[in-house]
Amino acid sequence: MYSANLIRTTHLTGTSTDIGLFLGQVLRGNFTNAWKLGVLTSLAISFWLGSFVSFFAVLEFRGHALIFNAGLFFLIGILSIIYVVVVQNVTFWQAALGTWHWQKALDALNITIHSKNEGHNSKVHFMEVFDRMDVDRDGIIDSDELYLGLKASGMPISKKGSQALINAADGNCNGMITREEWKRLVLRSRGDETL
Repeated sequence: MYSANLIRTTHLTGTSTDIGLFLGQVLRGNFTNAWKLGVLTSLAISFWLGSFVSFFAVLEFRGHALIFNAGLFFLIGILSIIYVVVVQNVTFWQAALGTWHWQKALDALNITIHSKNEGHNSKVHFMEVFDRMDVDRDGIIDSDELYLGLKASGMPISKKGSQALINAADGNCNGMITREEWKRLVLRSRGDETL
């Protein structure tokens, strides 16, 4: 299966193999993968350093040594959320729950709607957008209809991205968005109560 990964870091044996391959390339004058060599070497050093430190931490603190790890990963998680808040300009909860993708999709639709319908209420037009995307008129948008609708609105999105948006908005977990789910999504993302 092709996953488009630039670097394989599944286990240390694969990392060691790739370090050897890239080191051989560098020694022959091919510096194309030198950055990968640096990343993989850093990962290998971090793995061995972490193993060394944890050995002594367990000797000293026994079962409590895991509290340090839990605290470190909690801190990394919080810092990652803060990074998303700053870079994506979203709220803390949108970053923590991963719902900012829908906000960006709806914003893209809103811009398209405003440019085509200046002076009209954009909230009403969001329901018209649903109707335009629901090409078979069954009151449900599937991943393909959402993909084509967002592409038509000028939003750069992949089929995988449209499926992720469906999964985020799909309240009954049937793999599709109903008109009511779309309405709730629009209201929630716009911070509004009525449509």
